[in-house]
Amino acid sequence: MVAMALLSITLILCFNVIARYIFGFSLKWAEELANYTIVYVTFLGAVACLPLGLHISMDALVDKVSENTKWYLSKINAMIGFFFSVALSYYGFKLVAFVVERGQLSPAMMIPMVIPYMAIPLASILLALEFLEIIFKSRNDASEEPTEIDVELQHFCDRKEEEVL
Repeated sequence: MVAMALLSITLILCFNVIARYIFGFSLKWAEELANYTIVYVTFLGAVACLPLGLHISMDALVDKVSENTKWYLSKINAMIGFFFSVALSYYGFKLVAFVVERGQLSPAMMIPMVIPYMAIPLASILLALEFLEIIFKSRNDASEEPTEIDVELQHFCDRKEEEVL
């Protein structure tokens, strides 16, 4: 889903650039749609990456501790993430309520601004649920074999990391 959203943004913006320079017109709503889609991709991408352990992390110190300590640190980390997600969701809903109260519309597409702003509380709730799953996962669950998709995604991320290095 995230890949399709990024592909559609790319195609729309490429078409917009070509139309502007070759045909002398552009889609007024294209950049706005791209911005709102990127917001959703960012927030929902964070949700998709969490269970796979693909968020940015500083593991230099964690790698030096025992497996038992790592397990406890992951629980503490998930609890912090859960409380942050709940707070972000709360304030995200307050922001959405403010926008609904004002009846704000987007400048180019003339859609209610509640649609782009809903990405914040929606993704925050999903993140909180993912963090809860991590918190309540037992040690036995953590040792389950990864699925084929998990393995492929991990290989992809490892290759990208090697390219950066």
